[in-house]
Amino acid sequence: MSTYGLGRGLDALISRTSTPPSVSRPQNTQQSDQKPLEVSLDVIVTNSNQPRKTFDDAELADLAQSIKVYGIIQPLVVSKSGEVYHLIAGERRLRAARLVGLLTVPVVLRDTNEHERLAVALIENIQRVNLNPIELGFAYKQLKDEFNLTQDEIAKRVGKSRPSIANFLRILNLPEPIKDALRDGIIPESTGRAILSMAGETEQLAFFDHILKNKLTSEDAAQHAKAFSQKSFSGRTARNTIETESENVLREYLGTKVSVQKKSGRGLIKIEFYSPEELKEITRKIIKDVML
Repeated sequence: MSTYGLGRGLDALISRTSTPPSVSRPQNTQQSDQKPLEVSLDVIVTNSNQPRKTFDDAELADLAQSIKVYGIIQPLVVSKSGEVYHLIAGERRLRAARLVGLLTVPVVLRDTNEHERLAVALIENIQRVNLNPIELGFAYKQLKDEFNLTQDEIAKRVGKSRPSIANFLRILNLPEPIKDALRDGIIPESTGRAILSMAGETEQLAFFDHILKNKLTSEDAAQHAKAFSQKSFSGRTARNTIETESENVLREYLGTKVSVQKKSGRGLIKIEFYSPEELKEITRKIIKDVML
């Protein structure tokens, strides 16, 4: 049985059985011990599908200073098409090299196509601990959309749980002010998860404002979430404890947002899903319990 991880390159991310037919595998991959080539910065094109969208200016300045003193120790990874070199990995080094004013950079060649350039860029960037939650969410979304991988498959290949992948994908549906706060590091991903437990956009924004005004930690936010959702910010009365507890149990078990609505002795259970795979997983869990 093969094992999955982040250190084994493209094969660790996309198994032979899960690679879409349209994605060809490289036939002449350059070996890591190949001598790097010196290539002009002018002919290197960055990857438009790069999941990393923000680069810290201070970190780039530090890297540029290191390059100025020691040079580029680890070559960039590129593929060649005619006279153009497509960047696969190493955009931070490329940006820092431009800051220093270098004319050329060392590169190693890899024979690859557009899909594989995206995959390698995703692997490299997911490995970086300083990717913000929005960047991670988009990276997982690209793996799902570009390679038709299910949440379970993504989870196995990046060493995360399926609910964790689902949460990062759900974070992308938060209102823009909250996503901006996650992107800028104003609130952590765990606080974003607490906000996701709110019923809708209005309540999410209200809870977000509550978090900022009271300077709540992620643990505080998780503790406040249950009580906050019961308050009336739009004329609603406090909810029945049984309804709230039922919501919490269902959310925990199904791994998604659930709302219980009661009116005139009748009610409605609303279960949200964010992809066909998540719907299948929710259905499987429900049917499993019914069949027991």
